[in-house]
Amino acid sequence: MGHALMNIHALEQNYNRADRPKMLLEDYLKAVSDLTISDEERMKVEVKKLQSDISNMKSVEIELSEKDKEIQSMKQKYDEMNVTLQNILSAIGNAEQPSKNKIAKQLIMKGEYKPDPSKS
Repeated sequence: MGHALMNIHALEQNYNRADRPKMLLEDYLKAVSDLTISDEERMKVEVKKLQSDISNMKSVEIELSEKDKEIQSMKQKYDEMNVTLQNILSAIGNAEQPSKNKIAKQLIMKGEYKPDPSKS
């Protein structure tokens, strides 16, 4: 019966487990609410879940508030840029043709404006 010695290691792996009480406790704690007659345990679990949900909702609310502030800031900058652009276009519209040509050449040289080839 020499095979018994070869399998002793397999038996130790299955029966000599130091972490077994911890695993059993975790499984037991998972089942406590189902095994308890009183609703108290189930209510405690529900309260913890609801508290967690409330905390998550508050975090989301703060993030949304920050995003709203960013959007408002971007809208304000957009409006300011739009007013500035309208003022520039108005000033260019009132300028003489040689001044317009000079401005157009400067913008083309800086790469900020590309003329429409179909209008040439």
